[in-house]
Order: sequence, then structure tokens, then C-alpha cells
Amino acid sequence: MSPRRLRSSSAPSRGALLLCAVVMAALLSPMGASGGVEAAARQGRPGHVGSPLPCAQPALQSALPVRYLAHAKDLSPAQETRLTAFAVTGWKGHKPARAQALALLTALGDLGIGATRQQLGRGPRLTPRAFYRGLGRIPGWETLPPSIVAHQVLGTPDPFALESQWPRALGVLAELTGFTVAEASQRVAPGARSGARCAAAGATDARGFPLPAGTGYAVLKAPLGKHPDGRPVLLGAPCGTAVLAAVSGTAQVWPSTNGSGPWRIAITGGGSGVTTVYEHVARPAVKDGDLVVVGKEVAEVGDLGHVPTCALGLRVERDRKALTSARTVAWLASIHPAPVAPPPPPTPTAPTTVRVATLNVLGSHLTAPGGGKRGFAPGPTRMAQALSLLDQSGASIVTLNEFETPPANVVLADPDWDLHRATPNNTFRDGNSGGNAVAWRTDTWKLVSATEFTVSWKVTLHMPVVRLRNLDTGAKIVVVAMHNPASTRRQGNQSGARNAARAAERTAIAGIMESTGLPVIVAGDMNERTEALCGFTSGGLLTTYTGGASTCAGYGYGGVDFIFGGGDLTFQDRTVNRATLGRVSDHPLVTSLIRLGAQAR
Repeated sequence: MSPRRLRSSSAPSRGALLLCAVVMAALLSPMGASGGVEAAARQGRPGHVGSPLPCAQPALQSALPVRYLAHAKDLSPAQETRLTAFAVTGWKGHKPARAQALALLTALGDLGIGATRQQLGRGPRLTPRAFYRGLGRIPGWETLPPSIVAHQVLGTPDPFALESQWPRALGVLAELTGFTVAEASQRVAPGARSGARCAAAGATDARGFPLPAGTGYAVLKAPLGKHPDGRPVLLGAPCGTAVLAAVSGTAQVWPSTNGSGPWRIAITGGGSGVTTVYEHVARPAVKDGDLVVVGKEVAEVGDLGHVPTCALGLRVERDRKALTSARTVAWLASIHPAPVAPPPPPTPTAPTTVRVATLNVLGSHLTAPGGGKRGFAPGPTRMAQALSLLDQSGASIVTLNEFETPPANVVLADPDWDLHRATPNNTFRDGNSGGNAVAWRTDTWKLVSATEFTVSWKVTLHMPVVRLRNLDTGAKIVVVAMHNPASTRRQGNQSGARNAARAAERTAIAGIMESTGLPVIVAGDMNERTEALCGFTSGGLLTTYTGGASTCAGYGYGGVDFIFGGGDLTFQDRTVNRATLGRVSDHPLVTSLIRLGAQAR
């Protein structure tokens, strides 16, 4: 691409003149300090005055001044101007350079460049101001992979559709600002403004810092739960950041299942008596028995295992005895020329109220031609009706049973909702699959992580476990969708299977509550009444709305669709909407208003 200066003296058409006038008006608005900012940026200094930032996450470079129009052979003049507007709005709004680059990537996607319409899900509609507003509602956007940010802003079904377009977005930003691509890439990095004293470790050093020079990081609070070897120190850093050997020695790599991610890597120092253990990492770069020197890359920062974000879990052992978290931080501080300090004490979230729903949507194959449920509309039509009822109810989270591919496509196509499906319980001849899922409103919740557990009887049932963060208050919640075996003419009495399933589910739920320390919602079609109510609430494991009944046997609701909760939460009501019966499903839509207690952010 060859850039065109915004103040080009070439002879444009009348339409081009008008176009340039609009862009010029935006660029020449009062920005008296812009020249100084640009000069400072070109000298590699922060774009505003003040003392240097310490090594802390994130450390973002200020906006890059826009001096040119974007230009490429495959872009129309209107598309060029649209891309330019996204970068200009970030500059005028004093947004970070990384936000400008993310805006360009999202604009490329919104124009349908680099991804198919099917991957993007819908046509262009995004404005620059809407992008920056949406970006501000994404926690941790500064260090998320660019394609994930664009996916969340656009609400596209494929989070990786624009992954290949990130280099192009950087190229457009470089062209608009006059930097080289390498310079633009450096300025949009999450740690672009880390303190200059973040020195790299060398192979001849006795020990070194486990992250590269200039990396923005923060000391995070370790997750709750049992840690057999002691809690690690968590260094929050962008996923994909190189993890470096802090001591020289012999590598040991072994699989892990205790929440530290699929791998744990240990480097045992030769003669120093110090062993460093790295957790939550991705892409191991060493294997068992490798000789490693200080500063060698051993893996990448990941978000695997029980960790709330991209982070490196570090344990330090001296003479086979693990250091405490405080002493590990002190050990790091003795290496690092900049102080390593824990973050300020967490501030509590505001109390959060959420309406949760549960619905067995009735399998699509049952209402298709030849299915056993006559008189119902096709599955996609019924799912659209269910979404309308959910919107009317005010629910922002719903668990779904008998949830098959055709209705799933309806939810994925709706920008107001996002979805996680567990591994299918059933797969049909036409490729359609069905099982359990959790859906949530995208204007209220953000997905933090998703996993599942299984219950086996004649078949294996998969129960999704979804962790969500409230966009307004920051409160987190875990939601589990369950569907237990039904007694039918074909299967016979399945009460024994349900008893076994319930016991396994109680164990799994107790483990989730202990490991996360978060309130947990458990909802779905239990295919039994009093047995489910008493079974899940006995021992105080879970609670539900009982309408004032003092015992589970006195609970008046006679359905099989339940919403339970555990942890710091309070049920405030329960509604049963039977408008679904006979047209949407053979189950009612059940909702409950739940108040979550304050949490540490």
C-alpha cells in the first residue's frame, strides 16, 4: 500500500474533495499538543509527560497521530475513509495505540475483509464511536488476542475469523501514521511503555527474571482451592509471552491434572539448590532431561488450568522446600531491577442481581417430519420464540436441555446472546447433535472460561460448566446446566440412574464451589420432583426458592425443571411461564431472581 497524505495537492474529483474535507475537519480539530506527541513517539518515548511507568500490566503507548489516508488496491475510496475514521477517532479520543490497531482489525472484519459472511454472522454496521465504547466494556482487552477482541465487539460466531488479518491491521496503522510496520507493532504491544529498567536475563547470569525485557506484568491473586505444593505466585502477562528459565539446570516436564494446566515444567539448578516450577503455561519448548541456561525460552504464558486470566504460575523451591508466596515475590524483586509489588487490595464488587432461566427446548428431531411430537413448529422457529420469551422475562442467563444444532444456530445468529454447548450427548444421522448448553446476554455477561463434567449410566451425559463475569459490576458466577435420565416406556424406571447421577453431580458441584470460591447456579431438567429438591439441598450444599416452605417436602412447585444455587447468593423469587407449552416446548420456562453477594474484584 502506498500512503496518501491527507493534505495531498493532487487534483481530486468533486466527490473526493468533499471526502477529504470531512476527514480534514476531523484531523485539524484542536489538538495543540499533537506535534509534540508525535515527536516524542518517534523518539521512542511515552506520548505525554510524567515519570516513567513501572513494569506493570498493562503499559500501553498513547495514540499514534494520523497523517495519511489508508490506501490499497482492493479498497474502495469509501472503505479507505471508513478505516481512516476508526484510527482518527482513537487519536482524537486519546485512546491507546493498541486500541487504534484493534479498531482497524475490527473495521476490516466489519467490511467483510479477511473473513466470509458466514464467519462474521452479519453485515457492516459498526461506527468508530460504537467500537471504542464496546472495547471499554471488555475486561482485559489490553492483553486479549486481537481476533478475540474483534469477535467480542462484533458479536461474530467465529472468534478466530480475523486472526490472519492482524498483520494487515498493523500495516494499515503504519501507513496512516507514517511509522514502519515494525515500529507500529512495537507501539501497540501490551507492554509498549514498560519501564526501561526491565532488563533481560543473560545465559551467564546466576538467575534471571522469567519474562522477557519490557514485558508488562502484574502480581495477581492466586486462585482459591487446594494447592498440594503451595499456592504459586501468578504473574499476569499477555498469552503467548515467552516464559524464560529463571535458573540454569535440567528440565523436567510432566502432565498435570491438579488445576495448574496440562503441563508443569521444573528447572532444577545445577548446584544452586534452587528449582523453579512453571504452571498454566502453553506450548512447552523443552523436554525432559534438556539442559537449560538462564533466559532460555521454556514455554509461553497461557490461561490453562484454574487461573482467571493469562498468567504464569511460578513456584520457587530452595533445597527442596517451597518458598511462601511472599518470599517468592521477594526473590523476584531481588532479581528484577524494578520493584515487584503486589497489586492494591481488591475492592469489592457491588451486589449483583441476575435473573436466571432454565428451559428444556424439546429436541428438534422430535418435531421434524417423522418425529414423535406432532403439532409443534420446527426447532429453529421454536427457539426464536423462546428467545423472545427470555427477553420478556428479563433473564440474562439460561440453561438449555435437549438443545440441538438447528436451535443453536438461531442463538449464535442473535447478537444479543452468546452460547457454550457441552460435548453432545447424542449425534443423529444428519449430523445434528444435541445435549446441554448455557447461554447468556452479551450486554450483561462475558465468558471467562468453560469446561464440563460427565455422568455415565447407559450413556455418558455431558454437563457444561461456564464461568461468567458481569460487565457492570465485575461479579463472577459459575453456571452448570444439567439433564438427568428420564423414566420412559422404552427405558423403564430410571430412578436408580438418577440417584447415581445425583451423587456424582453433588461431588462435582462441591468441587467447583471449593476450587472457584464463587457462587454457583445449577439448573435444568432433573426428571424428578421431591427427590431432586431434597437430594440437592440436603446437607446445605445448594438452596432454591421455596416460597417460604420450611422443608423440601413442603415445596409447592410440582415441575421437574429446577434452579438451584450455592455459595454467597440469595433467591428472591421463582416464576413459571407455561406459555411455552404446546407451541415452544413440552416444558415451562422457569426463572428465578438471584442476588449475588459482594466479591473481591
